[in-house]
Amino acid sequence: MNRIGAAIIGVGRIGQVHLKNMVHSHCIQIHWMVDTVAVHGNLKELANFYNLVDSNITTPDQFETVMADERVKMIVICVPTGLHKEFIMKSLKAGKHVFCEKPLCITVEDAKECYEEAKRQGKILMCALNRRFDKQFSDVRLLAKNGAFGKIRTVKMESRDNQINLEYFAHNKGGIFLDMGIHDVDYIAWIIGDEPEFCTAIGSHTSVMSEGFQSYGEYDTAMGLIKFKNGTLVHLDLNRVTCGGYQQSVKILGTKQVADVTNIRESQLEITDDKGTHMSPYYLVDGFLDRYLDSFAAEMSHFINVVKGEEECTVTGESVVMATKLVYMLTEALQTVNLTKTLLYSKSDKDVIVVDSKSDKDVIVVDSKSDKDVIVVDSKSDKDVIVVDSKSDKDVIVVDSKSDKDVIVVDSKSDKDVIVVDSKSDKDVIVVDSKSDKDVIVVDSKSDKDVIVVDSKSDKDVIVVDSKSDKDVSKKGLFS
Repeated sequence: MNRIGAAIIGVGRIGQVHLKNMVHSHCIQIHWMVDTVAVHGNLKELANFYNLVDSNITTPDQFETVMADERVKMIVICVPTGLHKEFIMKSLKAGKHVFCEKPLCITVEDAKECYEEAKRQGKILMCALNRRFDKQFSDVRLLAKNGAFGKIRTVKMESRDNQINLEYFAHNKGGIFLDMGIHDVDYIAWIIGDEPEFCTAIGSHTSVMSEGFQSYGEYDTAMGLIKFKNGTLVHLDLNRVTCGGYQQSVKILGTKQVADVTNIRESQLEITDDKGTHMSPYYLVDGFLDRYLDSFAAEMSHFINVVKGEEECTVTGESVVMATKLVYMLTEALQTVNLTKTLLYSKSDKDVIVVDSKSDKDVIVVDSKSDKDVIVVDSKSDKDVIVVDSKSDKDVIVVDSKSDKDVIVVDSKSDKDVIVVDSKSDKDVIVVDSKSDKDVIVVDSKSDKDVIVVDSKSDKDVIVVDSKSDKDVSKKGLFS
């Protein structure tokens, strides 16, 4: 039997799982194993263990040599996420089929580029989303596809990991929803078969390893809520650290049926006597490698059959791009919710906080969709309210019930760029000389200038809005 020539780059924990499944398929001839010099000793042991007498070992900087090998028809990529696109593109351009670990890429745009290149080259690109190949999960999807649930009303999915090496996060960035939740998000979108309409998320550091996660800028706990366009509501529960074993479950509520995929125990033994039925000790499997052992083999088998032309790839580019988009919606929501909380509970001694999501400042709120990318908040007022709605007539509204001015409205879409209303004064507009003891200027919006300035040297920090000048923010401001 003619075997398919293959190479694998990245032969760590998950790479060794895929290596084993390729060997056991009896359809693959592994010509190359690629990884850093530090692990070449391990690769030699693996080659001996699997009797890979024709396999070569090399380093990532010699990847072009691997690509030049005409015997190699497929590449398995298990390197850190940030390197996925580089090796995907090199492999496709060299005319190889590609099996890549999740997540496919760091960004939606990169994922699209990779699938476009695969289409140009006429090659298979498959993302390793193994939940689809688990028997329990695939059975549920088949029921959903056949309409057994009726209309799916709600889905609740729980993923709680039990194997964490914090050094992993030194090389894999993207956040809890991209790195861990991509499996759950992809599976849910696959079942529901519709596009998301709305989502929100919240995260925290509450595990026994919380300080370690914080040092890498990662959440150890997160929850997401999603509403799909067909009305289905989804609740995601993600935890990187748990106790008692690996926990993975799904509950589906339909108009006709309810489904419950439960946690897998090490033993399913049950004993019945005159006192009732007793289960064996409820020990869960230790981690995802044990829980999804069969699904890893099934997904590799599927990829091999696709390369051989015997099956159509079920993990489509469109579905992977959709899942990546949804992951980023959740990640953006997670960042926004947690930053807003920081803003509302700010302990800063400044009356006014100006925020920039790309700065080093503690409090950050930026609405890139608004005409103005600056929101100013008074955290000492009775009301800490910010509303940014680029779709409404008003781009920014700040309400401060303690200030002398009850309402400030900045409306860049009206004829007046700045309106200042002072309900406590006899006059609708107050002008205060900047050379006086008060370092505040409020200029009548009916005059030639539409400007509000708060001097950065006064007790109040800085806001400058000058829609008629070339600059949106004064050089005296915090953004200078």
